[in-house]
Amino acid sequence: MFDSDKVDLKKQDGSGADGIIATVAGSDLIVIKGSKYIIDVGDLLTRKLSNGAEETYQVVDPKYYETTPGSSGPHYQLKVKKLGVPEARAAFQHIVYNVTGNNARVNVDSVDNSTNIANVYAGVEDQIEALRKEIASLDLPPVEQAEALEVLDAVEDQFGQGKPKRSVVMALLDSLPKVATIAAAVGKIADQF
Repeated sequence: MFDSDKVDLKKQDGSGADGIIATVAGSDLIVIKGSKYIIDVGDLLTRKLSNGAEETYQVVDPKYYETTPGSSGPHYQLKVKKLGVPEARAAFQHIVYNVTGNNARVNVDSVDNSTNIANVYAGVEDQIEALRKEIASLDLPPVEQAEALEVLDAVEDQFGQGKPKRSVVMALLDSLPKVATIAAAVGKIADQF
């Protein structure tokens, strides 16, 4: 009568073991001899019956005993909850969401009313700041220098709106003085599109 059942263990992390010798003593107690397995609250035990049916139990209180008087060594006395078919199916369902991209999220049975801001154009501010410094270091007439800085303000505004228009940004950048260091920074901004 004892150790006459076999159960399969399914841990919450997806790991488990099959064919564990056990004693299913009613619908609320399972005894497993030995110390080979670590069983935690929430783990599932499944027993296949001779008629082809399955019973699934969820561990509620796993008590591990090294030895007790009259026992044959270390063992678990697991208080369990027998799950019905819908509960068992839900317990075995394991969904993995792989989410990437700016502001990516998953809402399960909830409504998300949050607002997120993503800096899609990483590094643009640094390049604009580098252009400002380069323009300040050039020996330009004050009027041309002021015009070049206004162009950079307009480029910054385009990116600040979230969806810069490539044609507008490129036209603005093309109007900057033709200097090698400026061309390099312009190229890095153009790579953002």
